[in-house]
Amino acid sequence: LGIIGLQGIRKAHLKPGESVLVLGQGIIGQLASRLARTAGGAPIIAAARSKAKEAEAIAEGAADRFFTVEELPFFEGAEKGFDVVIEATGNPSVLLFAGRLARAGGRVISLGTPRGQGGLYLGQDNCRPGVSLIGAHISGLPQRDPSNGLWPYRDEGRLFLDLLSRGKLSLRETITHRLVPTQAGELYEALRARDSSIVGTIFDWTNYNNHS
Repeated sequence: LGIIGLQGIRKAHLKPGESVLVLGQGIIGQLASRLARTAGGAPIIAAARSKAKEAEAIAEGAADRFFTVEELPFFEGAEKGFDVVIEATGNPSVLLFAGRLARAGGRVISLGTPRGQGGLYLGQDNCRPGVSLIGAHISGLPQRDPSNGLWPYRDEGRLFLDLLSRGKLSLRETITHRLVPTQAGELYEALRARDSSIVGTIFDWTNYNNHS
């Protein structure tokens, strides 16, 4: 997950002071907001369908402000558009909405693989001039060889863990559930039912034998 998040920021070529909008506040969106912060993005705006994950989205080190998708068009910064729009919902139909929110010459990042197919209409009424649509996927990363200018998969993983260990990145606020391994089935049933309260989950193996 950390490597996916890093790919979004790396493919966006994010520069310090550029505005960032992150659509979707599941664990991938939460990671994207926090990594955008470490890269110097400002302001960082988080958006989702509901306010269920607002507290985690604007925790320390994450986004500056949170809006539902209905509120977002009324945000004063949305009128001129954002330098970078990160689509982290996995819903291909959201890309059209993301394109409308990027500024002229901005970048829309499709973070991860979309679930299913969707139409994308890049006419004058749907996006500003010069908007780039960039797919950020880890499937094309080299395993070890950096000679083509890409960060290898293993190096990206090491970077993510290094950011955590040095305190440059914190995921503590994203943890909404702490479970024992025997509760895995309950968790996946909740995810399948689209429980909006779930962001990050930790399985505590400390006393696993006492629960098995």
